[in-house]
This record gives sequence, structure tokens and C-alpha cells, in this order.
Amino acid sequence: MPALALTNVWKPFALLALVTAVFIYRAVLIHERDSAQAQAKALETQAALLQTSNAALERAIGQQNAAVEALHQQLGNEELQTQRREQEFAQRGAAAMMLQTEQADHVRNAQVPPGCTGAIVWGNAQGPVLGQW
Repeated sequence: MPALALTNVWKPFALLALVTAVFIYRAVLIHERDSAQAQAKALETQAALLQTSNAALERAIGQQNAAVEALHQQLGNEELQTQRREQEFAQRGAAAMMLQTEQADHVRNAQVPPGCTGAIVWGNAQGPVLGQW
């Protein structure tokens, strides 16, 4: 009879083991689902933060590009002004050089009388011109 009792009892134990396995499998699946949902929410939050950060970065890049463009324009303006000033000073320098050259030619080509007295008289007569140097 003990062998017969064992053969009749295994079915409920097998059914109990099967039901227990189903509950354990269900618990594992629910845990995995909840974990995946929590991870998805965390990733959505992280994606939103990254989009906000990316938008802020794009705004900052736009501001920097605008500042660089303004500097390029300012540099172009400064360069034009520098070229104008350089040209103006070159013209002034050329005019001053021409005037000084004319005065030097005048002195070089002047007929200074011989002797000290003649040179002094000539120098006194040229005083206003020579005093401009």
C-alpha cells in the first residue's frame, strides 16, 4: 500500500510545483516589467534634460557666432580706418618731405657771398625762412 499511496500523491505535488513555478515566473516577469518601465521613465527624463541642455548649447553657440561676426565686422571697420589713416599720414609725410626738400634745395642752390661778412648778411636775410625749420 505505501507504493500505491505514493503513486496517488505525486499528482497533487506535481500540480503544486507547477502552480508554484507559474507564480514564481509571473513574479519574475512582473519585476522585469516594472524595472523596464522605471528604466524607460529614467531614460525619458534624461532625454528631456539632454534636449534642454542641447537647446541651451545651441543658443550659446548662436550668441558666440553673433559675437564673432560682430568682431569680424569691427575688425573690418578698424582695418579700413587704419588704411585711411595710413594713407593720410603717408600723404602728409610726402607733403612735408617735399616742402623740406624744396627748402633744402633753396638753401643748397642759394648764392652765398664769399667771406664771413657776406655769409652773415645772407644768413640774416634768410632768417625767417631758415627759422621755419
